[in-house]
Amino acid sequence: MNSTSVFGRIVPNLFSDKLGPFNVVIPCCIISGVLCICFMGATSSAGIIVLMAFYGFFSGSFVSLPPAIVVQLSSDARDKVGTRMGQAFAVVGVGLLIGTPIGGAIQEKSGFASLWVFGGCLLFGCVLLLIAARVAFKGRKIMVKA
Repeated sequence: MNSTSVFGRIVPNLFSDKLGPFNVVIPCCIISGVLCICFMGATSSAGIIVLMAFYGFFSGSFVSLPPAIVVQLSSDARDKVGTRMGQAFAVVGVGLLIGTPIGGAIQEKSGFASLWVFGGCLLFGCVLLLIAARVAFKGRKIMVKA
């Protein structure tokens, strides 16, 4: 997962230069959510490895594209980019802080299948928030660089 995440941090950024970071991170998030749900059906080592490779690639965009999104959203106030970046990553930090124990409790109580559903549902929720942010920023037109 970590090795393919390296490529997932680079390749989507190349596309985001042409299409816009929102237009790249949203499909990556959708695919990551689908792959997360697909982990429930993986029973062999080969299946898990292949799923992890794809999941690592598409989830790598979550590391590299948020700073580009914050900079794009701050185009009118370049002096506030650092503050906004800090605020964005503070929210991410809180999610990481509480998400891991919640995931552990779900896994302990209900098993890995429930944990995959939890992760997939959170990713789909993230998609909805990203779409709302994109629409608020650039409107409903799909073919606009956002």
